[in-house]
Amino acid sequence: MGGRKKASKGRPSRTQPAPAPLPPPTAKGRAARTPPAPPPPPPPSSGAARAAALLAHYPEDERRFLETIAYALPAAASGRAAREAAAAHARRCLERFQCCVFHDALSEGDVAALLGECAAHEKVSAIGEREAAKRSGTRLFNCPCQRGPSCAFDGWRSDVARAVVAAAAPWRDVVAALGFGHVARVEVVTSHAGCRHQGWHVDGARGVTALFALVDVDARRGPTELDFAAPFGDVATGAKVKGGVPGAPARVFAGALPRGSLLLFNANVSHRGTANLSRGDRPVLVLDCSPPCGASDAGFLCEGA
Repeated sequence: MGGRKKASKGRPSRTQPAPAPLPPPTAKGRAARTPPAPPPPPPPSSGAARAAALLAHYPEDERRFLETIAYALPAAASGRAAREAAAAHARRCLERFQCCVFHDALSEGDVAALLGECAAHEKVSAIGEREAAKRSGTRLFNCPCQRGPSCAFDGWRSDVARAVVAAAAPWRDVVAALGFGHVARVEVVTSHAGCRHQGWHVDGARGVTALFALVDVDARRGPTELDFAAPFGDVATGAKVKGGVPGAPARVFAGALPRGSLLLFNANVSHRGTANLSRGDRPVLVLDCSPPCGASDAGFLCEGA
């Protein structure tokens, strides 16, 4: 017959591809499974690396300025020499640029604990309600000099915040050395999603404001903006400056920080919290550091303690 020959037994037909080889057997005789793909690399863990990612799309002059004033050393620096080096750098930046940044000033555990205590005290010590501005504050410490109709308590309401203030750290040395070792208030200020721009203002005639980021804050999440073009009193001498800081932009989103980083800035420099255009809240821990008031030493910072 002229029909096609049958394929011989045990050999593949010319029209049928040979079967794919089996994976090698395991010790038990079963086919080995394909190993899973390796997990993606973890995100940058250091504050400096995360700051670089947050600032990637910033104007070049702002990005370079923020890199100049930053010190990538944990605030709980190990060793006296390391702590003194960090404090010296920060003081130089404050005296020259009226602001400086410490990355990794808070550990992940500190941040989680502060957010937890803030939630626990929100209904008790919040200053005001979530008004149309969508900004709220949770007061965790009040010096007696701060008592008033809207905040009729003094002392500590947060063991975690108290420990942060009491811990040996370079930023404490800087603030105390400038004569601003009196902490008037400690508060978590939250800019809620959709919050508008805050009005321009200063925090005091003399002093330093310490602002710890409790979440990653980029340009859309309501960072604190400093206005160096407005007149201010020099942080070190108190001398009046008509405006302008050599080497710094006229305005800068200095509060664009990775979680756990700290911004120190002259309390007499005009600033504002900007609009929160993100879908998440932007809580920051704020300390008002000023000359001694004489009312209490409960929050006083001692240089070198």
